[in-house]
Amino acid sequence: MADLSRKFRLEIKTGEDTGILKIAICDDNKADCEKLQKILDDLAWTIDEEYSVNVFNDGNALLSYIEKQHNFDIIFLDILMEEKNGIEVGLDIRDVMQDETTKLIYVSSTKDFVMDLFNVRVTNFLVKPLEKEAVQKAVEKALQIIKQDAEMFEFKIGGRTYMVRLSDVLYFESIVKKVRIVTKDETYEFYGTLGFIVEHHFRGFIQIHRSYYVNYKFITSYTNREVTLTNNEIIGIGSERRALVNAMLIEQTKKYLRGE
Repeated sequence: MADLSRKFRLEIKTGEDTGILKIAICDDNKADCEKLQKILDDLAWTIDEEYSVNVFNDGNALLSYIEKQHNFDIIFLDILMEEKNGIEVGLDIRDVMQDETTKLIYVSSTKDFVMDLFNVRVTNFLVKPLEKEAVQKAVEKALQIIKQDAEMFEFKIGGRTYMVRLSDVLYFESIVKKVRIVTKDETYEFYGTLGFIVEHHFRGFIQIHRSYYVNYKFITSYTNREVTLTNNEIIGIGSERRALVNAMLIEQTKKYLRGE
């Protein structure tokens, strides 16, 4: 059997981020904004890098700011806001601005909207009144994902080496003796096996079919037979894997909402 490790390999390249961690708070309740900002200030020693906090009291103001090329790493977003609610703001960020990178942490005084957050690809959900420990765990999780987003997948096509961010990969697909990588912007094919990739257990990826290894964060909806991705592509779930995949999708959703 050929040594496939010579064909491609996984390489972690997180590097040192010398930039500032940019955090936004968007809530029409000024008292809640002040409380969250105070908690973040108290947690400064746990955020092991320089950071800034911008506060917005309505969703349109936040979106206007982002449209001027002011991106954020983490946004704390209240759901129940007048004019434009937090879910609508999140959908604008994800679907209109095509931003899958910013970590959205939702806050609300009720859990009634939890299942409405699936299409927003949420990082975490916190219930008001906010507690310092819960905010700390949410920030730590967001930072962990930010670092994981820097992981690179390295492979070769001919004599040329390519590297793509795993966070940009929608799915890996097995095609005869090749693997196809579909990212947000490009598609690549190289010699290898999907099994070798699946063995790495990349965080957030689910094997929904013997030929498909899908990035959960790009799934916008699913049934017991198929998943729909952010690029509107529909991929069938293998009949022999339906019960397992649906259980995994439900559990993955619960993990995101529990902040795990």
